[in-house]
Amino acid sequence: MTESTSANNSHPGAAGAMMDLLSGGWVAHLVHTAAELGLADHLANQSRDADSLAVATNAHAPSLARLLRALTAIGVLYESDERQYTLTPLGATLRSDVAGSMRAWALLLLARPARPHWRPSV
Repeated sequence: MTESTSANNSHPGAAGAMMDLLSGGWVAHLVHTAAELGLADHLANQSRDADSLAVATNAHAPSLARLLRALTAIGVLYESDERQYTLTPLGATLRSDVAGSMRAWALLLLARPARPHWRPSV
């Protein structure tokens, strides 16, 4: 048994924990994009499909559909069998019209000026 294999076996959850850490930036960007598009506000009172949300947000429909599926995977949205999207309680925190809304915070954290200075701007 190699040293690497031995280390992984002695901490079976370590690889999963590291994957969670590494995917954190990806997840933050998904939430930031949802906040930028105002998806929670568009889904506040009704389920909608990707095409109607694309029209409402002036987004590219196939790209938005991928974003919606990713947001579903992380628990921000729920997707029905009919491909209608609704907010989960987690997603509802991104509504702009609720007390304690996290939308502004989501927008601030990944706004260009808030990015670390050691990262090149893209």
